[in-house]
Amino acid sequence: MLVYTNTSYRPISRNRKKLPSKPKRAKGKFVPYVPTSTVYRPETKQYPSVLSKVGNTTKRDESYKQEISKKYTVAPAYNKGAYQVVSNDNIKDIGK
Repeated sequence: MLVYTNTSYRPISRNRKKLPSKPKRAKGKFVPYVPTSTVYRPETKQYPSVLSKVGNTTKRDESYKQEISKKYTVAPAYNKGAYQVVSNDNIKDIGK
């Protein structure tokens, strides 16, 4: 099927007619910013934040954890790369 097209308006044509240019937008006039007031004052009353009410913040005694951890060893599980906790009684079986 042949479709007749006018080569005057095709973009590839050698002798194409240029489309009319778009009208240029008018630039707005510069107006400097003038604030209505110099200080912002909120209408609600401001209250200061409450400080921490925690009293004595001494550290708990966790020395029992070190005593328990002396009974265990961390070792790789066979050749898989993951680590496991092994008791000192079973250290000889690590990697088997």
